[in-house]
Amino acid sequence: MISKISESNKALADITDRMVSERGSRRAAAAAKAKIASKDDVSFALAAPVAKRHSPQATQTKKLASQTSQTVAATSKSSSLFDKLCKASPAAIPTLVKSWMKKATKDMEGAVSDLVFLILDTAGADSSKCVLERQFFDNQEEVLKCIDSFDADVRKNNQVAFQGQSTYAVKVSSFRNTYLTFWAKLFKDSKEHVLFHQFLLDCLPCWLSMLSISEIRSFRHTATVTSLQVIYSCLEVQLDLEKLNENFNLQQKSRKSKAAESSRSELVQKIEVLKVLREYLEQHVFAKRAKDICPQIRKDCLAFLGKWMERCPNEYLDGKYLKYVSWALYDKDKDVRECAVQILTRIYSKSEQDVDLKTVAMALKGRLIEMLHDVSSAVARQTIALLTCFVKPQAKYLESSEMKDVIKLLCSTSKSIRKAVANFVAVSHFPNEKGI
Repeated sequence: MISKISESNKALADITDRMVSERGSRRAAAAAKAKIASKDDVSFALAAPVAKRHSPQATQTKKLASQTSQTVAATSKSSSLFDKLCKASPAAIPTLVKSWMKKATKDMEGAVSDLVFLILDTAGADSSKCVLERQFFDNQEEVLKCIDSFDADVRKNNQVAFQGQSTYAVKVSSFRNTYLTFWAKLFKDSKEHVLFHQFLLDCLPCWLSMLSISEIRSFRHTATVTSLQVIYSCLEVQLDLEKLNENFNLQQKSRKSKAAESSRSELVQKIEVLKVLREYLEQHVFAKRAKDICPQIRKDCLAFLGKWMERCPNEYLDGKYLKYVSWALYDKDKDVRECAVQILTRIYSKSEQDVDLKTVAMALKGRLIEMLHDVSSAVARQTIALLTCFVKPQAKYLESSEMKDVIKLLCSTSKSIRKAVANFVAVSHFPNEKGI
């Protein structure tokens, strides 16, 4: 019995020793964890002040990085074609055109992007926020999506055409002249090769036609005026090529060769390309915007139509185009009416015309007699100047009763109208004397 107790005591002692050893190991483990925790606390306590000590430098680095990014953005924006035109003098435009042509020979896609960005910037959008991908060039749906992305920004800033968001002070009238001169020079200098690149011929009309149907007035206005200038520039280049083709035919009558025939066919092909481009823009831009709700856009369409008529009367002094002038005589805006009468005055003041304009004069003189009493004295005065062309010896389109209606205005309270009527009387009754 005693031996069993002693054995049980030994077993209990062994268990106790094991428990003690386990407790010791646990205490040791707890002490080790405490040491590690204390080291972590110390390292954190030392690291925190260091982080605070370096935070001003980190902040300064962030500021420098943001300033650098802003500088890069400003530099890229200032290097845009729009900002270059804002700073450019008339003498610097040929240099800009030359640099664009140089870029076009190497990277036509990038050169066309510059032209698209120029149009967008001129309309008041910020093209630096846009990246044109390949599908944005000649796909009408993608072009419309890209244009819609600028709507909110342009509406918010209430942008005006030909003013843009340049960092330089832009005077609308002077920049407009610079802008149109750039396009005219571009077409004139690039007529040898760059102008007839298929990528340019596909993208430019697409963007102009899509911008011209935008709800935003500055987009419509900029695209319309650009299209009108492109049509006029194409007409100028076309007439030069036709003249060159005629001279070429005269020179090649005596000698015929395959090289001569190929160069002649190339000229004819270029002329046809320009005709197609003009017809496309006339149909999709001019014909629609000539009836635009904005009077300034209607006036611009009419003013360019007058330039086309003077430059190429055989083609544009036709009922297809004269109807726009006759419609403008009934326009509710006085500036549009005055512009229409000015166009007719310039046409009829030229004594040598290959086109018979008597039918047009007979159709319009009834409305012109009504416009003698227009609410705008400027319109009435310009109408008298036009009717003066109708009573020249080579014309004589007015009857005696219609001439009396003009002469009655000698009693007008407006000095400018009385002077215009006096000139009318001098031309109609004293044709051999100089007008007043």
